[in-house]
Amino acid sequence: MSKTHLTSPSPPIRVGADKWEKYEPGTVYRCKVILSPPDEDGRIVVHAASLPGVVSQGDSEEEALRNIVEALEGTIPSYDDQIPWLPVSEWRQASQHEKERWILVHV
Repeated sequence: MSKTHLTSPSPPIRVGADKWEKYEPGTVYRCKVILSPPDEDGRIVVHAASLPGVVSQGDSEEEALRNIVEALEGTIPSYDDQIPWLPVSEWRQASQHEKERWILVHV
């Protein structure tokens, strides 16, 4: 999904934390995303469940997932001091018509 390639040894994989976390370059984050069903134009909207305000879309599920990865790759490094992960209890939950997916984001 990402243009970034892992080098050996592999960086640690972190799940969106239950607290604010300092951004560290070279980290891989495992992020939960929520995909909405296609709208009337066929576009699929995707939200990052654990990071407020990170939203993207695409003409297919694959494109929407690619686009949210790119959005997160641009957003996470912008938090120089700390990444404002939502507590797990506040993560956006999928409705019965939405899908949950986990993605890897290399930053």
